[in-house]
Amino acid sequence: MPVFHILAQRGDSDRLKKLLDAVDDEKRAEIMSLRDTNLRTPYDHAREYKVRHLLEWSSRQEGFYYLPAAPKVIVIYSTENRHSAEQETEALEKVLS
Repeated sequence: MPVFHILAQRGDSDRLKKLLDAVDDEKRAEIMSLRDTNLRTPYDHAREYKVRHLLEWSSRQEGFYYLPAAPKVIVIYSTENRHSAEQETEALEKVLS
């Protein structure tokens, strides 16, 4: 059984992400369509939602890459001449702690 099938079956999303990141788009498409002796793809072997979602999403992407940590974000937000700006600012601060 190919390694992607095994990782999908075991629910090892971290290793799957790293392996998917290591190949180009063409190779990834080939891997996602590989079938084992029972004609099952890695997606067919995935039992956990997180793994199924990762495989489904990555099969539709070009330039997929793995982020080992959450990205940092800068939000520039204007509150001038806006009536509801204070409420929006509070909501943003709560969500983007």
